Amino acid sequence: MKPELQDGDVILVHANSFSTWYRWLFSHLIRLFDGCYYNHAQIYFDGKVYEADLKVREIDFEHNTGDNVMVLRPNKELSAEEKKNIIAFLQKEMGKPYGFGSVIFFQTLYILTFRRIWLGKKSATDDHPYCTSLVTRCYNRVRGYFPEYYLTSPSVMLDKSALYFYPVFEGKL
Repeated sequence: MKPELQDGDVILVHANSFSTWYRWLFSHLIRLFDGCYYNHAQIYFDGKVYEADLKVREIDFEHNTGDNVMVLRPNKELSAEEKKNIIAFLQKEMGKPYGFGSVIFFQTLYILTFRRIWLGKKSATDDHPYCTSLVTRCYNRVRGYFPEYYLTSPSVMLDKSALYFYPVFEGKL
């Protein structure tokens, strides 16, 4: 069953199929260290899904077929100005390389120190976003949500989602 998506929906993904062994390993390590069922985040806008994978790109929602997803919708509908700012932000991010260093080193250290020590620079995630930082930075720029967007992970997004979003779908595609 495919959910009815709206601009600004956040998609948390528990990937079930992988094209390579290292993607399988990476997603399992994210779940293990983060302690969350989901290992990836995306944002839906203007008929496309935007994500930070090897680089920031746009894909069709059908790319998630076979995966378990949770779709979160903003508590307050996006205004025309906010939609304009979101698409401008996402277009500006297109093609930026994935922040492997931030995820592998900084996020792991941050999680292992009970979310107390962050050694990375905030600007590092701006130049090399990872999936959750892309989505939360987008909402930070447009609405001020997630003040520490560079410290996010799937579990943080899920924990704070009730402040900004409500779930509209959860299940396997």
